[in-house]
Formats: sequence, structure tokens, C-alpha cells
Amino acid sequence: MIATLTPCWHRLGVLAALVLLALSTIATAPAHAGVRRYAMVVGVNHGDVDQIPLRYAERDAERLAELLVELGGVDPQDLVLLRGARASDFEQALAGINQRIAAHQRANEDNQSMLLVFYSGHAGVNGLSMRATELSFRRLKRTLARSPASLRLLIVDACQSGAITRTKGARRAQPFHLGEDERLGGEGVAIITSSAAGEDAQESERLRGGFFTHALLVGLQGAADLSGDDAVTLNEAYQYAYAETLRATSRAPNQQHPTYAFQLRGRADLVLTRLADPLRRRGRLQLTVPGTYVLFQGSAQGPIVADIAVTDNKTLVLPSGIYVLRRRGHDAIYEARLRIQPDAVRAITNADMRSIAYSDQARVRGAGAPRVRWAAVAAAGVSQELIAQTGTIGLGLLGVGVERRAWSLETNLRLGSSSSTVADTRVEQTLFGFESTGFGAFLRSQRQPSAAGWVAAFGLRLGLDRVAQRFESPVPVPGRVAWAGRAGIALRVRYDASGRWSGFVEGSLDGYRLRRDDRGQSELAIELVPHLRLGVIVHVFE
Repeated sequence: MIATLTPCWHRLGVLAALVLLALSTIATAPAHAGVRRYAMVVGVNHGDVDQIPLRYAERDAERLAELLVELGGVDPQDLVLLRGARASDFEQALAGINQRIAAHQRANEDNQSMLLVFYSGHAGVNGLSMRATELSFRRLKRTLARSPASLRLLIVDACQSGAITRTKGARRAQPFHLGEDERLGGEGVAIITSSAAGEDAQESERLRGGFFTHALLVGLQGAADLSGDDAVTLNEAYQYAYAETLRATSRAPNQQHPTYAFQLRGRADLVLTRLADPLRRRGRLQLTVPGTYVLFQGSAQGPIVADIAVTDNKTLVLPSGIYVLRRRGHDAIYEARLRIQPDAVRAITNADMRSIAYSDQARVRGAGAPRVRWAAVAAAGVSQELIAQTGTIGLGLLGVGVERRAWSLETNLRLGSSSSTVADTRVEQTLFGFESTGFGAFLRSQRQPSAAGWVAAFGLRLGLDRVAQRFESPVPVPGRVAWAGRAGIALRVRYDASGRWSGFVEGSLDGYRLRRDDRGQSELAIELVPHLRLGVIVHVFE
């Protein structure tokens, strides 16, 4: 699952886990009903001038902020989201939240509060790097320690971010089980980072975000619910995200090891998300067939929302919208396009998914012969008049084609007619012929065979036409029949809407070799005739 990797990236995921760790620490027990949750979520793509700009830090911050509001119990008025901030913006926003927490504490002495601070972006050994400014780890920890919140969570998803916990006895985090003396809750401070000191984090072009972030957020939406109780606990979410991150980054240039340090007390059960609660903007996708699934948002070219293995029924809580779901079978890919409705359940069974041969999805180099597809072709077009003053020819075409990844061969029958009037003579012309064209693709937007996208191809064509002319005039003129051979070039731009059908527009220039009779004299001549066509291609079998 390796995509393009950018050095020095963050693992928003672990962070989100602990984020919700505290959030649901509060949300699980009635005794914690009075806890108010605040969050400050910061995403910055640009660090120092010598650091490679990130692409998805701000996007991951937005995703986490949305999750905290919709599933984490944070009121929108208690959440601050900063994108592209400087160090001064960061400190000013944090001071403002602390003032609000202090005011709330004074007005509600019996209530507790939790503060989550999340940062996604660049970092160095001494601090966070934000648009050529720096906020030192020392200053950040001191500000956090002075916060009036009962529980403070700092989550840093950045390169070398483990340096912030080094003096607190931090260690590379392995999947862990919280013992009775380690339960997080009550008062205290927790710091979680997405990478160890001196270690680079990574973002994925394929996932459009961080590896850990992706796995964690998928887990919190239901994939990590191992007990099937419609609730995702800290232990479930962390173990799921940690395992998925190790699996993904084991094939990347560097493996990523989150770190943590905490000074917290309490024994509340840590439920991070509850899947059975009413949802205003999310719905539920229920997977009932065991297998390995990939879920895309919008279309098969959209971002990957989930990549999970299902052994039993599994429910994911997802934002409402359109998705494409794929499951890998033994002999084929199974695919379904579906809509998730707010606060509704969409159950997917085998009957909802159509089968697509593996050859429709990808070819492996050296793994047998390339895929061959057979197609039916239909088109309509116009051709400039073949002989002067005989009129523009309207054409209809039917044919068959054979296609591989880089080239195709097409044979068509075509029928056309034209008419014109010159002086007092009407000329009606009919054309019947066949042609064969070989196309070579030279430009395509598709990443894999049969995927939706544009293909541009250049073609060479040979054909033979029977041209018949009939005349209507005061003076009887006998009809004529001639055979015309032709050769030409074609440029076709095709849009593949699916693995089954395509549409195309084509322009061509044919050179005809025909015999012309002019005033009783017969001679061979070459005529250059342009053509324009619109058509469809339907792939019938492979």
C-alpha cells in the first residue's frame, strides 16, 4: 500500500486516538457528564524555507476537527481550527481557549474541563515549524502545564516530534493494554507524538494523508470495534491503528514509531466513539460478507476512505455521500456504487456487487499475455464532398474492434449519402464501403486499464468504397458506379466512462484514388477528403 511519500510528515492518527481517548474518557460514565471538552486543531503545510512543503497536514487537521465535533462530543463553539498558522497565531489561539476554560471553571465550580491541542505539520528537534516561525517544545509544554483545564492532551503529528516527550521518559509505543493503575482519566497531562526523536514521518499520496491517521480514523469509525458492541475503545482503536500503520509503513522507506508520555489518573472505561448514537451528517455502512475491502469516496479515482479486512459483520460510520466499494475475491473484483444517507444503515451483500474480472483492474508485468478486449463500434459522421459539387456526405458506421492496453484494431462498414443541384441537374450519391484502422494510444489519463479517463490515439486507415451516382435532369444522363480506394490518418480522443463502454470524437484526412469523368475524358485522380465522427464503443467480451 505504498504511495508517493514525502519526507517529514505526520501521523495524525495516533493523535486522534488519544484525542478521543480523553474525550471518551469523559463520555463513558455518568459521573463525567459535567466535563466540557475544548479542542484546538492546527494544520500547517509549510514549515521552514528549507523544508519540503507538505500536502495533507491541513486536510488531516480538518478531518480530525470534523470527527471531534460529530463523534467526539466537542461543541463547535469550543473548537478552534487553524490552517496555515504562524507560531504567534498558535499561541494567541491557545491563550484565548485557556481564558474561556478559566471563565467556565469560575462559573461552574463543580464541572471539569478537558483541553485537546493537536498539531499537524513540520517540526525540528527544538520545536514546531510554522511558516518560517518556530514554537519551541519547552514553551509549548509550559503553556500547556499552566492551562486551567482538568485534563490536557497534546498531540503532535510531525517529523522528530518525539523530542517533545524525551525528557518525560517517553518510549516507542507498542500495542498496549491499560492496567488498573494506568487508566487515563481524571486530572493530568498526556503527550502523544507520531514519530520518535530523529525519525521522519510520512504522508501518502494514495491515502491523501498520513498512514496512521488514515488507519486510526477508519478504526474510530467502526473498523476497530472488535467486540461488536457499537463502541470503539482506546485499546481497540490504538491496536487497530498501530497494526495497520506498521503494515503500511513496513513497505515504506522508514517505519514510523509513535511515542507517548502521560501523567494521568483515573479508572474510567475509555470509549472513544459510539456507533449507535443518532447522527445528523453520517450514516452507517454494514459489510456482511467476509473479505478485504477498499472504500473510495465519490468514485474509484477518489480518496481511499477505508482499507479493511472483514471476518464477520462490520459497521463503518461514514459522512453521507457517494462511495465506491470494492472487495477482492478469488477470481474477480466485486464492486458496488452506493450512497450513504444521514442516520441510516446501508447493508451490502453479494447481490449488491457486480463482478469485474481481475484483468479489468490491472496487469502484472511478466504475468502472462496482455489483456485483449473485443468491442462493438457505432458512429455517425460527415465527410467533405468526394467530388466537387456532389454535396457533403452524411455517414453511419458499424463495426467491431479488438483492443489491448497500447493499441487497437477496428474494422467498420459504412453507408453514406449526399445530394446537390447544379444548374438544372440534381445529383444523388450513395456510398457503401469498409475500412480497417489501427490505433496507437499516445496519451492517457487512466492509471489502470478500464478505469474512467481520457485516451488520445493516432491511427492509420485503409478502405475501399463503392460510389454510385444518379442524375435527374431535362436531358437523360446515365448513372455511374465507381470503386475508390483510400488511405488516411486519424486522431481519436476517447473517454472511457467505465470498463464497459466509451465515447469518442475523431477527425481524419483520407486520400482517395478514383477515376473521374469530366466532359467525356476519364482520368485517375487523388482527392484529399476530411472526415469528422462521433461514436460509442461497447466492450462485449474479453
